[in-house]
Amino acid sequence: MTSKIKEDIITLNKGELGEILTIKNLFRLSHENKIDDLIKIFGKDADKGITIHHINDKKEINNIEEIKKTKCTSKADCIIKFVKTNKFMNISIKCMHGAMPTILNHTPRSAKVFQEGGALNKNLHLLDNLIYLMNKERIDGNVGEDIHISKILPLLNDELKKNLIEVVKYFMFDGSGSKNANNPANSILEIYDPNNTNKWKFINCDEDNYKIKYVESIYDKLVLSLRDKGMPKNKNKICEPWIYYQNKSKEKGSLHIRLKK
Repeated sequence: MTSKIKEDIITLNKGELGEILTIKNLFRLSHENKIDDLIKIFGKDADKGITIHHINDKKEINNIEEIKKTKCTSKADCIIKFVKTNKFMNISIKCMHGAMPTILNHTPRSAKVFQEGGALNKNLHLLDNLIYLMNKERIDGNVGEDIHISKILPLLNDELKKNLIEVVKYFMFDGSGSKNANNPANSILEIYDPNNTNKWKFINCDEDNYKIKYVESIYDKLVLSLRDKGMPKNKNKICEPWIYYQNKSKEKGSLHIRLKK
């Protein structure tokens, strides 16, 4: 094992390490021409093989040591191309064997995506209503900080549910609180063991309705919370509607969404 690989193992968490191992295993399957294994993962589109590509410029990766963790500005963790169709798939890898996969990472109401001109500005009013319900349930002692969707499901009408699905879809496939992703994702690879391809599940989401269907399929696993992490140093009236005041030093107003395994 080289010193660089040792360093990666030390600095990456279990989920991040799982992503790297998954991509490296895909690289090996590709270069060893393991067509049957690739078909099991991706279907008949992979029956002529796949190539693995760099996230930023889509150049083909020809050396396994070039495989690194992607930047947070990308929603895709891996790009592959089907040799048969020349179609690129921007894959978001969700490692289900470590901590709960994060969908939305500590984002306050003041984030650009929620402001005028932002991709989710139209969703903000209904998101405000949802977070009001979350905070009320917490104040009443019905829920803790981590709120499984089932705990508030009876309080959500169809409009609020649809809005939450749209918000989750954006953060899963399209962008972050600060901007649209440089590399949006158009597919999901769920990993339950990065070294066992029989425990991988690929979901093609290259059309918007497929993305919505995928989010609907994981809706019952959503865990929502409000945290102090990610809050701006100078809080303002924009942040106020989301803040849950735990005490004077803990103003929790950053929305965090994860999946329960």
